[in-house]
Formats: sequence, C-alpha cells, structure tokens
Amino acid sequence: MVSTDDGLHLSGSILWLDSHHIGDLSFLSSPSESYRYGGPQFLATRETIRILRMDRKKQSNALVCQYHHPISLGRLKIELLPSGEGLGSALLHIETGKSKILYAPSLYTQQTSVVPKIHLKKADTLILRAILPDPSLPSPNRKKEKQRLLAKVLFFLENGVSPTIVCRQTFIAQEVTALLTSHQISVATHPIIYRISKIYESSGSHLGRFHLFNRKVTKKNKKVQVNIFPLSKDRIFNRYKPKRPILLVKDRLGESYDYIDSFVSESNRFHLSSTCHIGELREVMGHVSPSQVYVFGPYTKRYVQELKNDAYLVSPLYPNGQPTLL
Repeated sequence: MVSTDDGLHLSGSILWLDSHHIGDLSFLSSPSESYRYGGPQFLATRETIRILRMDRKKQSNALVCQYHHPISLGRLKIELLPSGEGLGSALLHIETGKSKILYAPSLYTQQTSVVPKIHLKKADTLILRAILPDPSLPSPNRKKEKQRLLAKVLFFLENGVSPTIVCRQTFIAQEVTALLTSHQISVATHPIIYRISKIYESSGSHLGRFHLFNRKVTKKNKKVQVNIFPLSKDRIFNRYKPKRPILLVKDRLGESYDYIDSFVSESNRFHLSSTCHIGELREVMGHVSPSQVYVFGPYTKRYVQELKNDAYLVSPLYPNGQPTLL
C-alpha cells in the first residue's frame, strides 16, 4: 500500500482508495469524500453516488456497489461494508489471493437510529485514518449530549425563541432532525441538508416531519421553529447573519471553527461523535485481528504512538514517504 498526496494506491493493481484526481479506478469511502471528487472512474455505494449527484446531473464514471456483494476486480475480490459513520459510508474489504486487507478510513461503532450498523470482517492488514487531534480523549456520552441538546432547544422554544443548530450536513444533521421531530418540534433545514435528508428517508431512515428553510417564509411564519444549517457553510453567517441563538453540534473533538465559535457560548456547544477514539479503535482491532496495522492522515504520528504498544505491528503511511508534523 502506497500513500500519496491524493489517496492510497494498492501496488500492482488499478485500485486507488479515496483518490480524487489520479489513477484508473478509485474507491470513495463516503459522501463527504465525494463532494471534492472530480477525477478517475470511481466505485461507491448507491447512496454516496446519489448524494454526489445532487450537484451534478450526470456522473457517467460512477460504478455502483452494494453492501455485502463481493465483486471481482482483476485478481482482487472486493466487498463494501457499512462503516456506521453515515449513510453511504463504507469500509472496503480486499482479498488479494495472498492476504486480506480492510480499509477503514472512517468508522463509528455505536449504533444510531439513522444509519446501518458497522460491519467488520477479519483481515491480515487493517488501514486506519488518523482523524482526531487527540484520539486518546473519550467522547462525551452520546445519550446525555442528545438529552442536553433537546433540553436547551425546549428552553428556547418555551421562551418564544427560535434557535439555529449548526452541524455536519450528513449523519449528524439527520440524527438531530430525528431527535427533534420525535418530540413534535418544528424543523426547517438548509437546502443541502434537506436534499440529503430526503435521500436518507428514501433509504429507510425515519426522520419525522421536517421542511425546507426559506428565509422569506420564515420571517412571515409566526410559529416558533428550529433551523438546522450545515457546519461547512461558513458563508451562511455572512448571508443570513443569524440573530437567533446558535447551538453548535460538533462531531469531532478538538476541531475548531473560528467563524462560528465567536457566535456560540460554551453552554450552547454539544458533541455527537461520528468517529472512534483510540479505545474504540482497539476494540475494532480485536474484531479484525490483523497482523499489521497501517495509519495515515493528518495525525498519523499521534495515532502510531498510542497504538504501538498493542500486540500488532503498527506502521505509519506518510504521503510520498514524508513524515507529517503531527
């Protein structure tokens, strides 16, 4: 496995992993990866491709692969598995004939109501992505954080105030929507979240009744509601200048969003994890039982240090062989 500035490459094959610009065929692990996609032919789940097509009417270079349906790719046998991290997100299990590889760039082990549960398979090699700045820091209890968020929303609504929730547009936005609508709270979502949520619904997720955010309609609508906006769209604050209270829901500890943080008090910040900390990754390693683990990503050194004392051979994968700073 070779790491480059544009994804990983399985040597001796045409298969690339999350490569956006080079190679003959690339596996896209999640819809969040697909937003930046614009290169070679790629394979992904049907849900990932549907989300990708929201902004592009045609995507002729897309190959649809279903979960749990092994396919042959030359000498390789590959299978997509649910990652638990969001609708369409997938792990890739690869059989080369001599060994088995599990590519797991994003994964979440806790069960949620809006996405399929993660499915792991045994492999000789496990490939993990270093996502969290401090992977040793355990995530806050998800159930308690959802209860705290709901209590804060109800407090504002009971006082006639409509809060705006800002969160990641996939997975977290849909989970928050389902939480609020299950308590008969009126929800309006930003257009991109609305379209993604409709894909979630058509794939079997139950999100309740929500509608599309429209600034003109919202001004005329006297009914108090909750608006949900995407975390990645910093320009919305320049466009809409929310005067309502902002509730920030992060899904990765340690990440900073300067354009939002100044608007949000500490009591209005919440955390619903969408990735695994080191303790959970050790559980994943126990299920996969690899003889070697490779780590890549922005915090590779930190992850390798945390995992090196485990009973596995843990090695970094640096782009072009150049170590990262962290």
